[in-house]
Amino acid sequence: MALSRARLGLYILGNADDLSSKSVEWKKIIEHLKLVDALGDAIPLACQRHPNIEQRVSGPGDFLQVAPDGV
Repeated sequence: MALSRARLGLYILGNADDLSSKSVEWKKIIEHLKLVDALGDAIPLACQRHPNIEQRVSGPGDFLQVAPDGV
């Protein structure tokens, strides 16, 4: 599990079911995120040159497909 802060949100990378089963606090957080429809299975990405084109990544290989040069 990893945490990353953004200007307008918080991304939690990990298995929500596993986190919920191991911690009462995480269970509360995950339940709240589900309640407000803020839990997803992918991260939306857009580049600075093409901000209107959004791509979603959900696995390690997706990053290489979206930005093979890391740019």
